[in-house]
Amino acid sequence: MAIVRRSVRMLAAFVAGLGGCGAPRETGEAVVRLVPAPALTCRPEPKYRWLDCLGQPYSEAFRKSFAYKDAEVDVRFERRAPAFRGTISAQKLKPNFAYQIKLVGLPPSLWGRKGHAAANRAIGDVGRWWRPGKEGGNAYFFGEETDKEGMEGYLVFGYFVTDAEGKAEVPFCLDSSYHVLWKVSQWAPNKEDSVPTRHKVVAEAGCLGYDRSSPPGEFALYAEAQMGRPPIGQVRMPPGDYRCFLLLTEESFHDYINADGGDWAAALAALIEFAIVPPPVPAGQ
Repeated sequence: MAIVRRSVRMLAAFVAGLGGCGAPRETGEAVVRLVPAPALTCRPEPKYRWLDCLGQPYSEAFRKSFAYKDAEVDVRFERRAPAFRGTISAQKLKPNFAYQIKLVGLPPSLWGRKGHAAANRAIGDVGRWWRPGKEGGNAYFFGEETDKEGMEGYLVFGYFVTDAEGKAEVPFCLDSSYHVLWKVSQWAPNKEDSVPTRHKVVAEAGCLGYDRSSPPGEFALYAEAQMGRPPIGQVRMPPGDYRCFLLLTEESFHDYINADGGDWAAALAALIEFAIVPPPVPAGQ
């Protein structure tokens, strides 16, 4: 229980220190800077990944010097739109590295008046559910009316891979519900999964993250469709106001048995507010 209480206190302090991004009833764009995330949809003491997307280790010097507090990741998004969409501009992240893009709800049982029950439920019902705490983990439900009190709804809806300098510029639009990322070399995609994207990896001694050179590499990456959700590209969030976290999670590629493989650790987050509005009615209808 002590670990659970400490985790909740950390989350409360995290939210208290975040500036608001503006009420969702405002129009136009909002911009937020992501900051180091507490334990959202992960263990209370996260296990970070110290391998790039090809499984090549980062140098010991990089491991000692890297910190997410030094990252510069800005998210620009529309306050009111038929879909949650925008752009992520990132630098000073891990090089040649994959990150999941998530929304995470704020259950009122954990957050009190800062919570948002409707947003948490909408996010979880389109995505998945996480039971916080030391003994927590993914909670799978086959009946949507099951009691989800105290659980974090979360939705993986995008991903990106940084370049050799730890940078990325990523447009996004929430129209899909993903389960996890896979390399094609690990597991071939099914027809329901996303179309694989190809990425080059440059790892040379003296470059960010490396103290030894490896031949240039390439890999293909895709997102596995979340079972029981609308097909990829057809997810529509219910209209309404949302207050939740936007979270970047390290992708671990199921290497959690490896000491350096990571375990889907929370990396960076921000508290955001936006509104989903009904799509415009076509002219003549």
